[in-house]
Amino acid sequence: MTRPALSILFALAGMSCASCFAQDNNLPVWEDKGELQRAIATADRLVVRPGGARQGLPGVPDKQHFEVADEAQVREVASHIEFVSPQKLSSCFCYGSITLDWFEGERRLACMSIKHGAKISWTGDYRMTDESADWIANWLAERGQTIARDQLDDTRLHDATKKAALPILARFTPDGLNWAHKRAIAAEEVAYEEADPEVVATSGELLYVREKAFRQYIAEEYPERDQRYRMLFRLMGCLTMEWHGGYEMQHEVSEMLDGCPAHELHRALQLAAQSNDEAERQGAARVVFMTLSGIEDEYTPSDINTWLSMFAEIAYANPLPENRRSVVNRLEEYAQALANGVLDQALSDPDQTVRRLAIDAIAERDPVWAASLLTKMKEGKITPRPAPEQLPTDYAKGTSMSYGSFIKAGEYSDSDWHAAEVALLKLNWKLREP
Repeated sequence: MTRPALSILFALAGMSCASCFAQDNNLPVWEDKGELQRAIATADRLVVRPGGARQGLPGVPDKQHFEVADEAQVREVASHIEFVSPQKLSSCFCYGSITLDWFEGERRLACMSIKHGAKISWTGDYRMTDESADWIANWLAERGQTIARDQLDDTRLHDATKKAALPILARFTPDGLNWAHKRAIAAEEVAYEEADPEVVATSGELLYVREKAFRQYIAEEYPERDQRYRMLFRLMGCLTMEWHGGYEMQHEVSEMLDGCPAHELHRALQLAAQSNDEAERQGAARVVFMTLSGIEDEYTPSDINTWLSMFAEIAYANPLPENRRSVVNRLEEYAQALANGVLDQALSDPDQTVRRLAIDAIAERDPVWAASLLTKMKEGKITPRPAPEQLPTDYAKGTSMSYGSFIKAGEYSDSDWHAAEVALLKLNWKLREP
């Protein structure tokens, strides 16, 4: 199977386009020989459109942001497109954020997209030099199109955090896991090569080939089950990071764990909850709250409530507010999970979004207990704890591979006590219902 086909699978499985900057030793090396500059050398008109005009869509959309008809300015823009050379090519399946449509008179010379503020997608995806990317992003921003500038800043943040994260990930990724992953990718490629093209186009039955193969090969490399799960949990918890973000191997492990038998997971999670290894504990908590929750095709509500109860305190102890939001949000969704103590703590969390989520979650539980807590909140007897002066390094900043719901910080026009009062009124109405 080709790499573009693999990119489709990554997109369908939930990986973000941040992965397009991943380095792979098997990717081809490209050297700039000036093909693009020659293609647009005679351009006298530039139309700037929304992203995605050239990505397999029928024709170019009529909509445009603006047009440059001054030949000197068009040439100036063209002169500032420079590429890193040589570079390893990599690709993602996104459409790009901005389209640059180059014309000589009415004749289209080239149509290309800007991806993540850092790449030009033309006959392939080519990374610009830092100076070039900055100039193009700033030029667009001056004309009201800030998306390339914003995405370029995000890309650089991702690159910086990835550079710091990869050595740590490498220490927690044994050779056997890397080997199992490579074998799984090879098995997937063979499956697609041998499959009927019509089946590939119309059926999703091949989407999980790699996941199943990965599970099989990991079991072969690590036949001792407890050791295997401990290794996988430690990989998921080895970095202090936003749980919704991450890197390729973590994503692959998360997807693979989601289909493991419930009885195996239950034993592994019990052992992890009792472990003294913080990476193992946090990794297991991350899997429970961001991967397994809500997947009731594989696990029953009873399974999920048991695991949420087991890891509620461990998960809520995470220092990053983004993760605590996800914890409290899950506890609202699964009101049978035993986590009243955590929700009590969450009412005084330094993060206001956590506090608001906690108010909603408490209102879904035992009404007598909920009324008591919400009354205290309403009367101002519960106040926020002070926020730490500095949070730990977040090794996932700039990544957005989604393992579960990501809850941004909310903006609230009312006070916490007022929100508690509203929740209390709703609770009292419930209590009066026959």
